[in-house]
Amino acid sequence: MKLMTASEAVDLAIQSERAAGRYFQVAAERADDARIRALLVGLAVVEESRSIDLEALRDVLIGGASLVHRQLYLEHLPPSWSHAETYTLEETVHVALRMERQSSLFYDSLASMMPQPGQHFLRLMARAKECNADMVEHMVSELEKRRRRVVGLHQVLRNAIQAEHACGWIYKGLVGRCSEPRGRLFLEAMVRFEASHAEELERLMKTTRDAMPDAEGVVVVMSKTPPLFQMPASVDYEQALRIAMEAEARASRYYDALSRLFGGAARELLRTLARHERAHEEAIRQSLGLAPQARGPLAMTG
Repeated sequence: MKLMTASEAVDLAIQSERAAGRYFQVAAERADDARIRALLVGLAVVEESRSIDLEALRDVLIGGASLVHRQLYLEHLPPSWSHAETYTLEETVHVALRMERQSSLFYDSLASMMPQPGQHFLRLMARAKECNADMVEHMVSELEKRRRRVVGLHQVLRNAIQAEHACGWIYKGLVGRCSEPRGRLFLEAMVRFEASHAEELERLMKTTRDAMPDAEGVVVVMSKTPPLFQMPASVDYEQALRIAMEAEARASRYYDALSRLFGGAARELLRTLARHERAHEEAIRQSLGLAPQARGPLAMTG
């Protein structure tokens, strides 16, 4: 829960809508599918127009000059939309789906504390964000169909091992950029977690090779891919944590998908790793002061 004035809350909303417009524009420029590109361009235009609407109605939304400095306790904040260029297209739409859901929660939270007619307008904004989320969810489904990958069984394990090592390096780098002792302890623990995950996967790969000498030639269809853990050097600590949080979420989906290729102890190991990654995601969300992620069909898409 965040304390701010009504004026500050509306200014945050305007900034978030502008950032959303830029986010979708960058994503559209990188999309190679004409239909998805058109949807992203449309969303970019919509988000920019909403920022203009919010600016035009600013005084109405905050209830007039007498309420500009009124303090509000907001349960949800608008999302940060700053890093479309650091993601693959697939990652971009997964992040956008969460951001649109978060935006809807923010506008509902803000509307509940505002007088009419601003309250009605903010409720409409919340519903519009849900419609945006539905459009993005459709894009997620389209990309999933296109990006089903045929790979060797050993390769999917090698991909996971590489991703765990990359994640460990990211967290190790963040330790030196964190000024809070509790935060450093958390990041150091994450480094150890990722190293142990890589070791468990290496053991699983050896076991698979011993039990299935011809496994290298076994091909499987994967609808999920491991996270890339791309981390621009210029991002600040909070932004880096947000990128890591999305990577943990993607890792959990990858392990869930991978577990279906195995049976017995191997399947249970991979499901355990998926649970660990979800726990890591939630721990980062908590450290950022974000609401817990809903776990349902929408949250686990992609």
